[in-house]
Amino acid sequence: MTFDDFEPLAPDDPLRAAIDGLPASVAPPQDLWAGIASQLPQPTRVAVPRREAPWWWGMAAAAALVVVAIGGGQIAPQPDEPVLLAAVDWSSQMAEGTATLEAALAAQRGEMDPDIYQIVVESLAEIDTAVARIEAAMDNRPDDPQLLEALEQMQRQRVALLRTVVTL
Repeated sequence: MTFDDFEPLAPDDPLRAAIDGLPASVAPPQDLWAGIASQLPQPTRVAVPRREAPWWWGMAAAAALVVVAIGGGQIAPQPDEPVLLAAVDWSSQMAEGTATLEAALAAQRGEMDPDIYQIVVESLAEIDTAVARIEAAMDNRPDDPQLLEALEQMQRQRVALLRTVVTL
């Protein structure tokens, strides 16, 4: 049977009178959540012991950073068309961020493994050499979008390396 199979109720039908006597809306008798919440199982907290990283982990991380800092740009796919950078003076912002991170690195030097610190310093020197070479090329081609993009990428790698080492 479907709804269409039923005939409408007659106006004098007692069922019609009972339906018409019902309120148009009914508010819930009380807040039901309190009763439901009391029946739910309570969450338990489990203490998880902290695992110390092996002694060689820091050296492996620093070596990975060197690989990314030196060769990461060569692996990434190059766009078909040069990306034009916005004419914003981001170099001063990068210099401020780099100075802050370098200060944090210097403050952590006593806590770092000397070998890791040396790897980081050498990686930063290689990035600085790449930046200097790009800037020298920009003397001849200051509006070259590929050089601008390469310079920005090297600056970002420098900041990323410093951030990673400072947060280790």
